[in-house]
Amino acid sequence: MSSLNPPPHNCCWPEYWDDALELSLVHSISPAQDFYVTSPNMQYIPTIIQGIVHVHLRADGSYGDVDPMVCPQMHVPRFAYMAAVRKQVPPSHPYTPIWLSPSPLDFHLLTGTPVSGLGLLSRAFLRPYHVLAKHLRQDVVSYCAGSADQNCPLLRWHDMLVSQALSRLRVVPASFRDQCLQLANLQRHFLFADAYLEYHHRLLNLGARSGGAGLIGAWTSSPSDVHHLFALGLPVWFVRRSNLAFHRPTGGQLVHCAPLPARAQSPPHGTPAIYVGLVGERQLTAIVEARPQYLDISYVPSATRHDSVCPAPPISQARAHQIAAASKADITGIEAAPGCLPLTRKKKRGRGASKPSAETPAPPVTHGRDKFLELDHPWMPPPIPSWRRAMDSIVPAAVPAGAQGSWGYWTPEPALLIAPKTRERQLQYLTNWVRARPAWLLVLQIPGSRATAVSSQFWRSYLYGIPDNFRPDTRVGHRRVALRHVFGHCFADDRLEEDETSAIRWHRHEFRALPETLAPMVVWEAFELGFRYDLLGLDRYLRRTNAPDGEARREELLSRVFPTSSLLAVEDLPGPHTVGLFAAVPHRRVTSLNALRDVLALWPTCPSSIIDADPLAGTVTAREIEDMEYLLASFYVQTFYRVARRPPIVPHLCPCDAVES
Repeated sequence: MSSLNPPPHNCCWPEYWDDALELSLVHSISPAQDFYVTSPNMQYIPTIIQGIVHVHLRADGSYGDVDPMVCPQMHVPRFAYMAAVRKQVPPSHPYTPIWLSPSPLDFHLLTGTPVSGLGLLSRAFLRPYHVLAKHLRQDVVSYCAGSADQNCPLLRWHDMLVSQALSRLRVVPASFRDQCLQLANLQRHFLFADAYLEYHHRLLNLGARSGGAGLIGAWTSSPSDVHHLFALGLPVWFVRRSNLAFHRPTGGQLVHCAPLPARAQSPPHGTPAIYVGLVGERQLTAIVEARPQYLDISYVPSATRHDSVCPAPPISQARAHQIAAASKADITGIEAAPGCLPLTRKKKRGRGASKPSAETPAPPVTHGRDKFLELDHPWMPPPIPSWRRAMDSIVPAAVPAGAQGSWGYWTPEPALLIAPKTRERQLQYLTNWVRARPAWLLVLQIPGSRATAVSSQFWRSYLYGIPDNFRPDTRVGHRRVALRHVFGHCFADDRLEEDETSAIRWHRHEFRALPETLAPMVVWEAFELGFRYDLLGLDRYLRRTNAPDGEARREELLSRVFPTSSLLAVEDLPGPHTVGLFAAVPHRRVTSLNALRDVLALWPTCPSSIIDADPLAGTVTAREIEDMEYLLASFYVQTFYRVARRPPIVPHLCPCDAVES
């Protein structure tokens, strides 16, 4: 993380030298008699973590005894503030939620989804974290404004990860254990940010030397570091090799090293170590840079590989038929359903064309739709004029021989959801998409899930559901095949369910079959999700980075384009007055357009008309807003088509009047 610079570090306060080194409240010799530990300001000696360590994520979201949240670690100047990490506070303290763990009662399990065990922590449980995150952001902004280094990269890093963890907890369904890990990540970076502020507050108020009994502290073998931490009133332990401790401190009680806390002995989660090596700066860097993960998934082979820079192309229709046919024997063997059929049927041999069996109708397939054009349908959200003009300006080009195939779609094409010919079947497609949506949002967060490889053919088969005239044994096998083709890359068969009768919750609505009044909003949200992940995918392609903090900073930048800074999903359905790219009134699109301009300006070949333009202000005319909007939209869609070789999914106006706010 090259951009995260160490805080200023002063190690010379001569007036405290004698106190720190010569006076000792306690002292101890390690069990192996190899080092001697003293402390000038603490009455116990912790277990000293030295040598080579293996940093594993633990089941409780910590990193065990090598975690600065759990045990005192070796003091290094870059992470000097880790000594100011708080220990658990009394129940009356406003920071109490930082040490809370949710119970299963705080977890709202989603029903009616194709993958079992997914849910969200309740809004009531998360409410205190919203308050703490808001106050932390205010403290960070205030501190950075008055700091000599106004960037404060380490502090802003911790604040950013608190915000992103909270966003994931709000919008990405996962298992209870994974939600606990996401919460632990929020709590970790909140404590690190709080420690940073506390440490620098003490630097600015040296005369006070307030007590540090409630802080984790640090150990060191450097006399100057002992002086530094002692002067700040932070817990410090001076570690020396026994054969070098010629002059033992006067006074102080000889004590045994305190045992490791119970949390330090939490078992590993089973994931690979994020660091193996000597304790010190690299160990702490690995912990600080670690990104949150969703680990409680089925580790099928395709889910353990990271995608290449180019998203996977969709599986061709011919290949989809081959996979479906190959699934027949496997599914019938597992499910013991001899009448179970694959998604496609072999043609019967014989004279003349045989009529399709009434028992095994193939799902409807839409061919040849011009994806550059808007689908004419009453549930289609209105296009944004500037974006429509930009799409019309694309000139389709033939794919050169040997060129890589077009990108697949991260989410189903919105037009696919309303492609069937009957209104009943269109509602069925939309209902099944709403059921798939929670699990699919999780799939999109898993590296190597190859979400873009799921073809439209597989989506149609899943959205079509189970034909009513299938035999019971055939229905089970047919549905299991469809589920496996969409979700089988990330979830094992025992996680897949065929529940199509339980109620499903979508934002603040709950239903078993989608009401027709909500259909326009479901289609609009599909456009919104498609645009967000198209934008994210293209930014990853154009601004490649191997920096450990690259993805987090990318997410932070792109999230500003959307309401509530939620990039990964639509958090709440917008109302008539919500600001965003989708707003009907141009002036309500200004903030999002400025944020989108900040993203596009970083791309190669971005025109000077965008880079050099002044940010839009609230006083400009609607015409000026739409002119800039067209510049941004035109550059975006042309760039996307050139790279992805398919039309992008673009934002649409929100049909807010179609549903009660």
